[in-house]
Amino acid sequence: MGGIRSAPFFSRYLWGREWMDQREEYEMSRLTWQKLTQLEPRLLEVLKQAQAVKDDKSERSFCANRVWFGYDEPGPGPRGLKSKVSSLVGWCSVNAGHPVLGSSEAYDLAYRTVYDALPYCRDCACL
Repeated sequence: MGGIRSAPFFSRYLWGREWMDQREEYEMSRLTWQKLTQLEPRLLEVLKQAQAVKDDKSERSFCANRVWFGYDEPGPGPRGLKSKVSSLVGWCSVNAGHPVLGSSEAYDLAYRTVYDALPYCRDCACL
């Protein structure tokens, strides 16, 4: 059985007809980065930030996970590219109530796309 994997809580009463139409339009199995960024354009800025990260080999090692989780960013609170992605898509995002943007499929697609734009780890503890 293909198509949308919907839960019973996706109803007109809770979400409104326009959001139901969007969920039907963006079949979750066919969700693409282009469709996702049409719904949430701020994801493009997060991708640009990931693409701007360079391993210039001036350091002994490079760790993509340090950038992803923001270990080197100062201050308390959310840091890193992961927090930016999760603030825009997924269950705990500002769009959590949206049937597409609030889905785990949207989060997984954004996570993979942004993380894969980072340079590979080199000589770090991850390897």
